[in-house]
Amino acid sequence: MMGKRSEEVFNPKTTTRTFKKGKVHMQYKVIVEDATKGLMGGGAMESASMALAEKVNEAISEGWEPLGGISHSEDRQENPYLLQAMINRKASTSQSSED
Repeated sequence: MMGKRSEEVFNPKTTTRTFKKGKVHMQYKVIVEDATKGLMGGGAMESASMALAEKVNEAISEGWEPLGGISHSEDRQENPYLLQAMINRKASTSQSSED
């Protein structure tokens, strides 16, 4: 059997929205936690949710905010995953001469 997998999407997407007074840049990423294996004796979802919470708390301390609640998904082999969308609103607002 494969070991427990855990991953975080480190390449956030940057979205730019144009407003009358300038542009606002926002970053988006999704933190993914594999919930297929738990600690000895079971508890896969509980241990995965604790691991996800640690990652989300770390991202919050870096200026990211959760966007909505935790999502649950499965791959084709029905392995469960927990996902949390995150945004970074520390918008760098700049004037644009293109507007």
